[in-house]
Amino acid sequence: MVQEFITSNGKVIRERDVLFVKTLKHGFWSPVLHISLPFFILIIFILQFFRETDLEFAYYFRIIFWGFLLSSQVPILYDILIKRSFSNRIPLSRILSFEVKPDEVGLETFVILHLKSGRYKKINFRTLEKQYEPFTELVSQHIIQPQFA
Repeated sequence: MVQEFITSNGKVIRERDVLFVKTLKHGFWSPVLHISLPFFILIIFILQFFRETDLEFAYYFRIIFWGFLLSSQVPILYDILIKRSFSNRIPLSRILSFEVKPDEVGLETFVILHLKSGRYKKINFRTLEKQYEPFTELVSQHIIQPQFA
């Protein structure tokens, strides 16, 4: 039996205990900028070591400034490269737990699926359509451990 859930960006389809996340809105610039900004700051930080200046104060100030910017990007890099799952095919047996969080404005509700591998998949639903409620019921039926959230 095939079940479909409408999300903000597309659909989540359940076929035979597997979730398929299909994105219908393909935005290019947002993911590219989100990933490339920390790497851009890292490259500038490395290039600052090889730049020669007459003033030692200006050299050290640039190193400290770009080092501070780089250290502020470390949690973002960790989240993108290690914690987030980019898989569009998720077996229901791999889901460990889930969280339901509304956004700040109240227009979207995020369902965060925590996987057994330690990663997570974040799915955006529109709050007014309430498609996240049957989706979380489906997921909670397949979770072996009880859900307390």
